[in-house]
Amino acid sequence: MKKINILLILLLVFTLAFTGCSSSTNEVVKDGSSEGEKVKDTLIVAMASEPSTLDGNGKDDNASSQVKAQIYEGLVRQDPQMNILPVLAEDWNFENDTTIIFNIRKGVKFQNGNELKASDVKFSLKRAYDNGYAAADLSPIDFEKSEAVDDYTYKMVLKHPYAPIISKLASSSAVIVPQKVVEEKGEDYLSTNPIGTGPYKLKEWAQGDRIELVKNEEYWQETKGVKNIVMRFISEIANRGIEVEIGGVDIAYQISPNDIERLNQNPDVETIKTPSLSTTYIGFNCQKETFKDKKVRQAIAYALDIDAIADTVYFGTGTPAKSVLAPTVWGFSEDVRTLGYDPEKAKILLEEAGYSDGLDTAIWVSDSQQRIDIAEIAQNQLKDVGINAEVKILEWGTFLEKLKEKELDIYLLGNSVTSGDGDELYYQFHSESGYSGNTAYYSNEEIDDLIEKSRLAIDPDERAKYLEEIQNKVIEEAPWIPVWHGEIVTGVRSNIEGFENYPNENHKLSNVHFK
Repeated sequence: MKKINILLILLLVFTLAFTGCSSSTNEVVKDGSSEGEKVKDTLIVAMASEPSTLDGNGKDDNASSQVKAQIYEGLVRQDPQMNILPVLAEDWNFENDTTIIFNIRKGVKFQNGNELKASDVKFSLKRAYDNGYAAADLSPIDFEKSEAVDDYTYKMVLKHPYAPIISKLASSSAVIVPQKVVEEKGEDYLSTNPIGTGPYKLKEWAQGDRIELVKNEEYWQETKGVKNIVMRFISEIANRGIEVEIGGVDIAYQISPNDIERLNQNPDVETIKTPSLSTTYIGFNCQKETFKDKKVRQAIAYALDIDAIADTVYFGTGTPAKSVLAPTVWGFSEDVRTLGYDPEKAKILLEEAGYSDGLDTAIWVSDSQQRIDIAEIAQNQLKDVGINAEVKILEWGTFLEKLKEKELDIYLLGNSVTSGDGDELYYQFHSESGYSGNTAYYSNEEIDDLIEKSRLAIDPDERAKYLEEIQNKVIEEAPWIPVWHGEIVTGVRSNIEGFENYPNENHKLSNVHFK
């Protein structure tokens, strides 16, 4: 009991010390105000991890993209409803199915004072493609024929008609960087010295702790955001919930479903929930002899009660998955026919596949507690139909390496369609897609053909029909078993205004301020 009391006292002292420190550094006296009247000018945000780079055309992991969203801008962006909005492109028009003219916004300056030009656009998009992180999104662009016609006109030429090209330009790696800086300072310079056209610029990156941003006073449009943003790296999901609860941070990304009810009982905190673009799924290595057989994959799908798994693990957040695309993704169809939960059907299929005496296999997961929980529930459900599945847990990097080397049998993974477009089905299921997308190493000529037709279809209705057919075919073939469509859950202090959840998690903070 004494130990517990001491710990509580220490926690209280720490909290008060932090709060006192915060009030001295996060508040300024208002202009023309009476002495002592203060307003906070520093927003503190808790992130789940540390960025790997701040190069606008570099790696687009969640953490990197969340910081870069404050520093850089692209030709277009998506709003919280995934509508396309013009940014550095004032407008655009299609000359024909393969030629687009972008009128570049005049008077926009990079954070080093240089004016944005169409030549920077041409350079940045090609660089993003060459770096590989936006290569899939930008691959339809014919960079040899695309050109900066003048300082404020960029002509984009496509290799073939490609309906989702504008939404692909909203990719977090397809932002515009200053050509002159990269050429003079070298390719690696922007990774720690970011220079964009966005509303904030880098002040300090304290490795392993935080990133500090300061408002870009030369920004081309008015914003309501605070002067300073501190983005802290807090990897433990429970700790992010605690920090927003006690006021250690103003906003906490990726709150645990376990913490939602508790936080909602606190009048100083609200949780904001938004359907995400992600799908958690159980995948099969379709190059393994056992899982080349569609009947085995289908048997496992029939043996799993997906609704029970999702409700147990995610506490009612998100929705049990009905398709390999989330409902927030363009092209998702309500008419996709799921296999459903039917253990008796599973037993019949296993017998037809030659496993009447049962099947031994393994479910591989990374060291994520939610995915471990899913695997263990699936393990118990599979026992009921004669499948003995050992759950094997790996560190994330090792998991990815083994996935790449085709060593995994059954595995748990998630996929987020950050573009918000069903063209993602190409990367997930086309036989020519690499392992980072087609993690099942799945190949089906009929699906390849449907995907290729969908990519060439300009008419939205025609394209939607192809995407629906692909989704139905994938569910039937079962290289993946979709489990859960996620929610973005963010904890926000009640004195915050202007925050909006973005389904792709690249939350824009330029209009977030204190009440």
